[in-house]
Amino acid sequence: MPCRTEPAGNWRVCAKLNLGLSVGPPGVDGYHPVNSLLVAIDACDVLRVARRPGATSWEVSWAEGAPATDLGPVERNLAHRAWQLAGSPDGYAFHLVKHLPAGGGLGAGSADAAAVLRVLVLGGDLDAVRADSLARGLGSDVAFFLGHGPAWATGRGELLEALPTGPELHGVLACGPDRVPTREAYHWLDAVPARLPCDLAPLRSAWLRGDRPGILAATANDFEIPVRRALPALGTTPDALLAAGAEGVLLAGSGACWVGWASDALHAEEVARAMSGFDGWVVPFRTVVDPVQRMT
Repeated sequence: MPCRTEPAGNWRVCAKLNLGLSVGPPGVDGYHPVNSLLVAIDACDVLRVARRPGATSWEVSWAEGAPATDLGPVERNLAHRAWQLAGSPDGYAFHLVKHLPAGGGLGAGSADAAAVLRVLVLGGDLDAVRADSLARGLGSDVAFFLGHGPAWATGRGELLEALPTGPELHGVLACGPDRVPTREAYHWLDAVPARLPCDLAPLRSAWLRGDRPGILAATANDFEIPVRRALPALGTTPDALLAAGAEGVLLAGSGACWVGWASDALHAEEVARAMSGFDGWVVPFRTVVDPVQRMT
């Protein structure tokens, strides 16, 4: 039986950013090979965990002011699915409080699932090796959220190479009312004629050097052009971020959130305030090392 550590408390479940996302053509299995540089940021959901006798209980709700959409039955939530695959252990009360937008390209569902797996490992109800195996089966991003620090992702995104911590980055997330289903984003990407995946070698090199300006100059995302073509209204968000003073912009994952880069925390707050008239969700952020953190 794994070693038990008290997992009760509140857990910050951080979003991720793909600083670079290069997507190859689908293989015979239908999956697209990717190369990506993944980092965690302090925009987060919150997982509240209590220990209780008897059957485990579940609740999923939106935080006040969050970009709420229909959550559906709790049984369809990826975090609940992680608990089921781990054997549905008794003795917990889980309350997942959602702050991050669904369909935003921030990996929120994957992060939530990883947080549950980590809690079960700490509670002695799941072996760490088994948790890693479950994470890779639950979704391409889940294994990243079980790790500690930036990573270079290949395969379907589940093969991870640990990278140096790198410089702290600051920015603003902005997400309008549109959402981008991941499957649709891949259809739009495949419809681009004679498409070549973006080259992330300059980004990797800049990250390894700790070169912040070089990193921001080399960020790239293959989804940006097809997503903007399919949903032209999304193009107003990066325009608004640049008008608010962002140093540059990047589509988050497969969308629909956008990143506006800032020089530091103060600049990020200034950009966020300048976006006060934006019709959507806006939050400043900084990069962090650990994607799942116990809150004090």
